[in-house]
Amino acid sequence: MKFTIYNDSDAEFDIYAKFIEEPYKGYRNFGGVHLVDTVSKKKYFAVADSDNKCLCSDDVPAIAKRSSVALWVKYPPIPDDVQKITVQIPHFIPMDDVPITR
Repeated sequence: MKFTIYNDSDAEFDIYAKFIEEPYKGYRNFGGVHLVDTVSKKKYFAVADSDNKCLCSDDVPAIAKRSSVALWVKYPPIPDDVQKITVQIPHFIPMDDVPITR
């Protein structure tokens, strides 16, 4: 999944430990971003490598004021019959019915 976070405030936004998920290693990654198939009641977690490091944006510095950053998270395959998903980003309201493009 690819997404962008916009910081439209007048202060930098430090992401340190705000978007992580145990047991992934690191404090500046987005391993805590989940996908939820509400129909089949299945939650998808970020894929991790053999060192338990998430396959996602990592070592992301603070987001400067009035700027944006492009991010990504790798998930296991989602069944082809799932057309929409809920995206859960820690500290944000869940985004329901996000279309899946393949």
